[in-house]
Amino acid sequence: MNSQHAFNLAVALDHLGKSSLALQYYRRAQSLMEGADPVSLDKAALDLRIAQIETM
Repeated sequence: MNSQHAFNLAVALDHLGKSSLALQYYRRAQSLMEGADPVSLDKAALDLRIAQIETM
């Protein structure tokens, strides 16, 4: 799985109201971005969404 796949799954779960499960995949996307994954995501937006879910 690459960061884009993890992020897309997280967004889908988020839209379905499965925030706690989405958070796991947002975090996975975040960790994959730090590795050798060439896919680029908006890190600031990803970090913001993680923070929003954590404060729910």
